[in-house]
Amino acid sequence: MTRRPVCLVCLFLMLCMCLADLAGVPLIRGNPLPETVQTYIKKHPDSVICGEVQRCQATEFSFSVYLKQVYLICRSEKIPIENVRVFLKTEEKLPAGTAVCISGKLEQVEAPRNPGEFDSRQYYACQHIYYFM
Repeated sequence: MTRRPVCLVCLFLMLCMCLADLAGVPLIRGNPLPETVQTYIKKHPDSVICGEVQRCQATEFSFSVYLKQVYLICRSEKIPIENVRVFLKTEEKLPAGTAVCISGKLEQVEAPRNPGEFDSRQYYACQHIYYFM
């Protein structure tokens, strides 16, 4: 093991990530929002968010917009949420960098329902996306 310093460094970094996760510091999973904001979003799913368009994605079944620097408007207070993926009913021409305000139903990214299923919550958490609208 002493002859492979890169392997030793990788094991040390994995140990640090596991310890940070146990200590409550989410590095690649978990929702970094305060618990009060998470419960507010669960109780009031219909909300208004504002953010900057990062990119648009059109698929066969949907059209979605990725927003960055998003904040939730709650009682004239702005609460930062990081990034959100918004599914639109109609395809809109939104160039990157456009500031938009959107109202709709804000939901947390779903966790896998079956063992071995694709974990979309962790996939989007790596991109700092914790909510869909």
